[in-house]
Amino acid sequence: MLPNASHFTINDGTFTEIHSGSVDQSKHYHLYIFGSLQDEIQAGLRPPLDEGTLKELVASVEARIPQEGEAAQTDIQAGQSDEAQGPETPAEPEIIPTVKQLVIYTNTDNANKKLKKATNIVFTLTPPGSPPSGKSWPTIVWKTLQFLPLTMMKKDCAWSDETGISIVREKDNSTIHPDNARIVIKPRHMAVTAQFGLINKSSFSSRFALCVVDRSRPESDRFCPVIDVRDLKEDDLFMCGPPVGLQAYAVPADVKERRLIDTSQYRPLFPKPIDVRTLKAKTTFRLYSHPSGRVVLDKE
Repeated sequence: MLPNASHFTINDGTFTEIHSGSVDQSKHYHLYIFGSLQDEIQAGLRPPLDEGTLKELVASVEARIPQEGEAAQTDIQAGQSDEAQGPETPAEPEIIPTVKQLVIYTNTDNANKKLKKATNIVFTLTPPGSPPSGKSWPTIVWKTLQFLPLTMMKKDCAWSDETGISIVREKDNSTIHPDNARIVIKPRHMAVTAQFGLINKSSFSSRFALCVVDRSRPESDRFCPVIDVRDLKEDDLFMCGPPVGLQAYAVPADVKERRLIDTSQYRPLFPKPIDVRTLKAKTTFRLYSHPSGRVVLDKE
C-alpha cells in the first residue's frame, strides 16, 4: 500500500486538501493524486503504480473518511489551515523551486555556424518514458522562439521543477489555457522524481493538463500546460511523471505556444529528450544552419 496518498477536491475554484472528512459530491470535484517514488520502487520498498494498486488505494482512503463536518482543510495555495497550529505542528517551510535558465543564441563569428534562414524553434516538455497507451504523449508547445538569419540574437526561457495539474479550456484559436482550478504537486506530496497517478472520483468529467509552473508570469497565468491529459471521466486513471524531457523542433511560423503539436511531423533537434534536471543552472545552446541546410541546436 502506498502511504503518501493525497486526496484533493476543488472548492469554489481553488484546490484544497482534505486530511480527513467527507465532501458533497454535488458541490465539489474530487481528484486523487498518488505518488510512487522511483528509487523506492527500484529498491523493492514500494510497488509501482498500476491501475489495480491505485483503485485499491482509493478504496482504502474512502473507507477511512469519517462523517461530514470532521474535515480539516488546508488551502494549498495560501498554506492556511483551519486547525490550530500548536508547537508540535509548526508551519511547513516554504520550498524554493529549482529554476534552470536556457539561453539560445545565434552568431556570425563562425562561417560554418551561422543561421542562414529565418527559423522558428519550439520547445516541448514530456514525462520520462512512454504513456500507458504506448503512443506518443499528447504534447502542448511549451515555448516558441523566432530567430532572424545572419545576425546575432539571444533569447532565453526558464524551466521550474514545480509541476502542476490544472483544469484547462481551449480557446477559439486552439490554444489551451489553465482554468481557475489548479494545484501544484509539492515535494511533501511526492518527490520531483516521482511517478504519479490521477483518478477522477467525480460524477462528471473535466479536461486536465500537466503543467509547468512559471512564477515569473502573472498569478492567473502561471500554469503552463505541456501535456494534454484530456477528459478524465469518473474513475478514469492517468499516470505519468514530471515534465522533465526537453525537446526542440524547427517548425513553421504558424505553430504557436499552448497549442497541441504532432511532433511526429518534425525532426527533433536533440538525439533524445534532455532531462532538464541534469542541466546546470544556466545552459547555453547555439542555433545555426548545417552545410546540408538542416537546422542545428547544439548544447554548449
